Amino acid sequence: MGASVANMRYAVAKYTPDLFRKEPRNIGVFVVGDNRVALRLLGERSDCVLDLRRVPWAQQHGSTFAEWHNHWRTTVEELNHTRLVGSDFQTFALARLVDGSQNAFAVVGGGRYIPDDDGLDVEDVADLLFRRLVTGDPQVADDPEEDARGERFHLRRVVRSAFDERGLLAKRTRTSPTLIQQEAEVLGTLKVPYKPAFSQRNGRLAVMEDVDFGQFGEDKARDHALYTAHMLADIRLGQQLAGPVDLYAIVHYASERNEYAQTLGRAALEGVDGIQIINWDDMWDRERFLKIRAAAANSLH
Repeated sequence: MGASVANMRYAVAKYTPDLFRKEPRNIGVFVVGDNRVALRLLGERSDCVLDLRRVPWAQQHGSTFAEWHNHWRTTVEELNHTRLVGSDFQTFALARLVDGSQNAFAVVGGGRYIPDDDGLDVEDVADLLFRRLVTGDPQVADDPEEDARGERFHLRRVVRSAFDERGLLAKRTRTSPTLIQQEAEVLGTLKVPYKPAFSQRNGRLAVMEDVDFGQFGEDKARDHALYTAHMLADIRLGQQLAGPVDLYAIVHYASERNEYAQTLGRAALEGVDGIQIINWDDMWDRERFLKIRAAAANSLH
């Protein structure tokens, strides 16, 4: 194994196709341990060779991307042969990676990351952060064939990552009664408790369930939406003596898939009294929701 996970730091490679609009997208991650750096980058094959066919969105700067890919890979190889260790290696490595970034391609320091599993090395953490920060973005596809299978975007994972990045998610290394819990038991009218995707308590209960109309086939997408509507309605009914409950359905729509499931599922969700439907694809709706959950996590009731 490599360095201790407690000492790992990371940086994010970004691509900005339009420098006037300044809307970068994450395209890779660097993870720096005590004596080693790992890199994961969009467009790379398993042998770390860049295949521009995997990143059609980068064709505008394809040759420049290839140059930066070669530079980053060469830099990582050089860093992994230095004799520095510990914090000296981390400081030196991050400075080398960030230095020289410009125009459409840049490397930005991300901070520290402490995974739940103490047995992970820099390669493992690079895989984890790559999935979380890069391929979890619905605007980016690593492999066109993977995108066609509908496996590129996983709503619950993306929502969980957004909570985690803002420090709102309760974990083994981060506990607080006001943080968001994952699959915690919540009672409705039945004796058997539900386990919604997320829940949060700070004076009042908030229950959140993801409804992804693009991830599954028609039947599964419809059934999950109907189950979510039933679960949230029953929790509201079962919790009425304890006080009001905030109910959220976090939805990802699919423009060309599962139209019947979306029509039926949305109608069922809208029929739940007091429900708030969050369109995760809408940046304003998403950020408003995240700010509400952050306020609940950071305030004392």
